Amino acid sequence: MAVLDVVARKLAASSHEMVYSRGDVIARIGERFDPGMVREGVLRYAIRSEDGRSATLCYVTPGEMFGVESLFRPMSHLVSAIAPSRVTHYDRQMMDELSHKNASVGRWAADQMSDLVVRLDDAASALAFMTVAQRVAHHLLAMDALNDGSKPADGVHLNHQLLADAVGSVREVVARVVKELREQRIVETSRHGIRITNRSALYLIGADYPRSR
Repeated sequence: MAVLDVVARKLAASSHEMVYSRGDVIARIGERFDPGMVREGVLRYAIRSEDGRSATLCYVTPGEMFGVESLFRPMSHLVSAIAPSRVTHYDRQMMDELSHKNASVGRWAADQMSDLVVRLDDAASALAFMTVAQRVAHHLLAMDALNDGSKPADGVHLNHQLLADAVGSVREVVARVVKELREQRIVETSRHGIRITNRSALYLIGADYPRSR
């Protein structure tokens, strides 16, 4: 995107790079922070319930911006790394100043915000009608997509608790879903995590809703 290139050049002097480990929280609800671009890895936007459970709404992959809403308001979602990630952060005050001085930058920021609102709204609507099994299927497929194919046997490095945290459920329910997927020969489990053995079947589970569990 040409406008993004212009912004990156103007903010180069005030940008800084950060490396995050799996599970690191980058932005908390109610905070304002420096927006960033993912260079490597993957982040997730999540909502959090009053009892402390969280659910993934969408993922941010290499080349995508995140946190632009912090230019306008405090964060209403949690942003965290679900894989080792490298991020370039851009100074929020500098971006705000540029958006006021340059109409194209301001329009770019507004477009980014609008796209995110639509994306999160669609995700929240889908989440409300998905079963736990469907949420698990979507998350496993998204995590599996991070593999470049060089280590297919490694699978997805998630235990039941991490998977429950990602899909907004509890460990016991997620463990039962994974057990059923294993019995159907859709996944295999080991001490290293979960390996998908039948992607087509997992895709069908993710697409087959609404069903109650």
